Parts: sequence; structure tokens; C-alpha cells
Amino acid sequence: MRYILFDLYGLFHHVQTSQQFAGIAELIGTDADSLRPLYLGKFRHDYDAGLIDAEQYWRLIGDGLGIEIDWRVALKADNDSWEGVHEDMVELARELHAAGVPIALLSNEPRELTALTRARREWIALFDPVVFSGEVGLAKPDPAIFDLALDRMRAVVGGDLQAADVLFTDDSLVNIETARELGFGTHLFEGIHGLRDVVAQEFGGAAGTDDVVALGDAVGTGGAVETTTSAARIDGFAEPTGVVKLDDAVETIGAVTPDGATRTGGVMTTDGATTTESTVGPLETNDAGNSDTGTSDFVTRDATAVDERDTASEVSSYESSKESIGGLPADLTGGLVGR
Repeated sequence: MRYILFDLYGLFHHVQTSQQFAGIAELIGTDADSLRPLYLGKFRHDYDAGLIDAEQYWRLIGDGLGIEIDWRVALKADNDSWEGVHEDMVELARELHAAGVPIALLSNEPRELTALTRARREWIALFDPVVFSGEVGLAKPDPAIFDLALDRMRAVVGGDLQAADVLFTDDSLVNIETARELGFGTHLFEGIHGLRDVVAQEFGGAAGTDDVVALGDAVGTGGAVETTTSAARIDGFAEPTGVVKLDDAVETIGAVTPDGATRTGGVMTTDGATTTESTVGPLETNDAGNSDTGTSDFVTRDATAVDERDTASEVSSYESSKESIGGLPADLTGGLVGR
């Protein structure tokens, strides 16, 4: 691989939540169920591609709903709902850029929003080229926009660059499938840890990518946490379908410390704002050479240490205690197909 081509929304920018979408619907005088098919429908591709502007887009939606919409109010609320930034991903981009790994950006974004993105996000300059749909008259998953991005990457590193030399990562399955059909290397984005693993494999050693910390290691479980997150889009909306399973898999198989004294691991629970990790007492070795553990104490740590995108909205009961674990962020149901 010679290049990484990133999507923007869902990777670097937050996706719109169901609460935010419902707020937009209420603001313009309707409800989310009525707004959704028009917001995501046939007008959206033309809006993302810059073939119609925001005033036309919201007028067409208003006509479909039979209401009059103040397009300026709707535009601001819509733009604001995509505002948040995943700083850990920005840091990854900085690392790759500093290490000399060529990175590019390909995003579906209306012209009005792109103007704000370019003005507010200085880190966009890390990417070369930057392809925004509204500026080129095309939008994902149209193969033509992938061809255009590849041509612009060739202008940076040379005309011999092939699609197979490019790793494309996006949280939209339809975009991934299109890129794969065109010959690109692909990675369906489900969180930064999985992406770091792939980057380490394809670009070994760059930006510290050969020293990837997996989610399990980051939370002190020896990598035993089984994590499943969803980036699948259903009718254009990102629905978390995975769970974090904290059960038998969480048992740490860590090494005994040189003094043979202690280790940490065992069961973790998530309750509101805190994550609790058991600290297993002294290890005792039986005749078979296996280690048995003593009694457990508990310590707490801030749950924000776990990347929220690597944690789904529901958590299964861990089998050893059958206690339900809740208190994770509300499910994300915003986001556009191909954005």
C-alpha cells in the first residue's frame, strides 16, 4: 500500500444522533419519521454533489411535507448536528502525515457545509488531495468520484499509482463495496483500534503503527474484551448492533510478575460514568504448576478511557454474576448513506 484514502463523517466528524435529527424535524414543524425519507431521499444525492443548493434542497423537502420551511434555520440546525470531532482520529492523521505516509480525504458534503469545514478544521490541510462531493459535482458511491480521487492522488505521488495501492476506509458499507469493486484495498471502519491494526499491517512501523494498543490492553484486560461495534447503515442511518461482551472472555491470561506477586484482570463492569476493574490478589501455584488467585479488591477508573466508538449502546451481562450493565451513550441513528 502507498496511500490511505479516508472518509470524513463517522471517522473524524461525529455522525448525527437520533436526538439531533428529531430536533431538526421539530424545528421545521414535522416529526422524524415524516422527515427521514425526504431528508435521505432522491434530493440528497444532488445536494451532496452540489447540483442543488441548500435553499433548493429544503424547499423540495417542504414541498414533500406540505409545509413551508425556513431553509436558513434548517441549514444551520443540520450543519450543527455534524459538528463534533473525534480528536483521536485527528491525532492519527497527524502521526501518519509526520511519518510521511500519504493521506487523502474523500467525503460527501454539501457545499455550504464544506465552507465551514475548511474554515474551522485546520487539520484538513494534512490531507492531499481533499475531495468534497459538493465541490466536484459527484458523490459516493458513484464510481466516478473514486476515479477522480485516484487521479488526484496520482498527481501527488506519480502516475503509476493503482487503486490496489490505496487503502480506502469508510464507515459506510455501500461505499466500501464500490471501492472494492474498483480494486481499492478497503477497511470498513468500526473504530480507531481496528484501523490502527490495519495500518500497522499495511504500512508497518509508520507513525508508531507497529506499537498498536488494542482496546483490551488499554483498559487493562490483556486484550480479552470481545468488542463488536456497528457501522452498518440501515436506510441511511447508523444503527449500533454490536455489544461489548464482558464475560468469560475478560479473564486475563497475563504473565506473572517477576516477584510472583500480583496481576490485574478479571471481570469489568460498566455502571454510568465509571468502569470497575477487579484486582486479583496474590497468585498461588499448585502441584500442577497452575496459578490460583486469591480474593479480589476493586478499583474504579473513568469510563471515558474506552473509546466511545468501540463501545456499543448495550452491554451484555457477564456470565459470572448475571448482572446487566448499562449507562452507555445513546444509540446513534443519524448519518447518511455514503456520507
